[in-house]
Amino acid sequence: MEYQVKLISPDEEDEILERLERAKRLKYKRKAKIYGAVLKLVTDVREVIDIFERNFFVSDEDIRSHGRVFYFFDPAYPKDTILYQPQGRTCFMFNVDYYGKLKSTALSIVGDILEDVHAVYSVHGAALNMGKWGKGVGIVAPSGTGKTTHTFGLMKVDGARLVSDDWFFVRFYGDDAVAYASEKEIYVRNDIVNIFPEIKELIEEEKLDAYGRAVVNLRWFMGEHRFLPMTTLDVMILLKRDRNDPQVVRELTPEEALDYIVKHDYLNPHLLQKDERKNKVRNRFFLELFRRTRTYMINTTPPPHETQRMIREVIREAS
Repeated sequence: MEYQVKLISPDEEDEILERLERAKRLKYKRKAKIYGAVLKLVTDVREVIDIFERNFFVSDEDIRSHGRVFYFFDPAYPKDTILYQPQGRTCFMFNVDYYGKLKSTALSIVGDILEDVHAVYSVHGAALNMGKWGKGVGIVAPSGTGKTTHTFGLMKVDGARLVSDDWFFVRFYGDDAVAYASEKEIYVRNDIVNIFPEIKELIEEEKLDAYGRAVVNLRWFMGEHRFLPMTTLDVMILLKRDRNDPQVVRELTPEEALDYIVKHDYLNPHLLQKDERKNKVRNRFFLELFRRTRTYMINTTPPPHETQRMIREVIREAS
C-alpha cells in the first residue's frame, strides 16, 4: 500500500503544531525505543497508542526523542496525507486509517536517522536464523509475492528462529552483516492461520483492523526460544512473481541484485526521502550487503508448497 509523502519546511511544521495545540489535539504521547533510537508518537486516538505500546519496546519518557510522528483524523486534510519535515525528523499523518502505515512510517523515520548518523541501514523484509542449517536468512520482496507466507513457512523448520517478519536493521561488523529486530510484538495478517492453524484462537482474541491485521504476542504463544534479537546474514532471498519468466531459481551477482531492488524502489514503499543523496547511501549499503551474502532470486509462480521447498533447498545448500 503506497502513500505519497510531501516534504515540508520547519516553518510549516511549526504552523501545523500551533494549530494542533490550539485545538488541544495533543492528548496522548508515547515514546518507543527502536534499535537505540527514540521515536515519539503524539495522537488523540487512544486505541492507536495502545497498539503502539504493544508493537514496540517502550522508552523512558525523560529521554529526548530523535524523531516524532503526529497521527490525527482531521477534515482539513485529504485522506492519507503524510507530511515529513526531514531536518527535524517530524512526520504528520492525517486521515490514515491503517495502523500498518503508522508502524512502517515510524520505522522509516528511525531508518532515516540511523543511516545518516550511525551507519545502520533499513531493510523492508524478514530475517530469520535457520539453526538447523547454521544460516541467517533475509527475505525481501515486492508486495503480493509471498514474503509473509514463506517467512512463516520457514518457521516450520526445526530450530528456525524469527528476528523480524517485516522490517530489520543491518550493521556491518568485520566481514559480517548483522540483522537486528525492529519490533516487540508482531503485526500480522489474520490469514497467518493458514500457515499456523494452531494460533487461530490467539488471532481471534485480537481486534482486527479494517485490513484484517492485528498486533499479536507470538513470543508468548510460540515461546521466546523461537525468536532472536539478531542474526548474522548468510543468504538473501529476493522474491518476484513473473509468469513470463520460466526460470524459478537463480543466483544473482551483487550488481544484479542491486539493479533489481533499485528498479523496485528498494522494495520499500515506505521510504520518506528519495533524493539523490539518500539513493547513493542506500545503493552503497545494498551492494555491500549482497557482496557479503549469497543472493538468490526465487520466482514464486509455482504453488506455495513447491516454492517453499525450493527456498529451503537454496538455504540449505548455500555455503
